Amino acid sequence: MSPKVVKVEPLEYYQLRLTFSNGEIRRFDVSPYLDKGIFTLSSKYRIFSTSPT
Repeated sequence: MSPKVVKVEPLEYYQLRLTFSNGEIRRFDVSPYLDKGIFTLSSKYRIFSTSPT
């Protein structure tokens, strides 16, 4: 059975930090998908910060 995503955090440069039910944490680069599906909203509403911290 595949673990489920239990937490999603937006990071800089259109990245997401995904936390899974098995404790694994991974980064997902959303930038290739900004013109597709639900991700079009993220670029429109500036969910992600593109400036360094």
